Amino acid sequence: MNSRGQLFLGIMLFIMIFIILVITTPVLKEIIEIGRSPSNLDCDNSLISTGVKATCVITDIGLFYYAAALLGAAGASIMIGLAARNYIQ
Repeated sequence: MNSRGQLFLGIMLFIMIFIILVITTPVLKEIIEIGRSPSNLDCDNSLISTGVKATCVITDIGLFYYAAALLGAAGASIMIGLAARNYIQ
């Protein structure tokens, strides 16, 4: 594959991963909100144990890490395309 094809493939992968991120984020946000509700983890209660507090923090940070991982993978796909373009020339 030539350099333009590598770059085009990288951009297509970026768009595909970004679309996956946009589609799955609201679903994951809803799942996290259900998990933090008073009937489940009850994260708003100040009398919960330290373990439950840690679980609430990890649950809150999980969506950010998910988005960061997918955006990193999407960015890496473009960088691979650019690196292949510079290498093939």
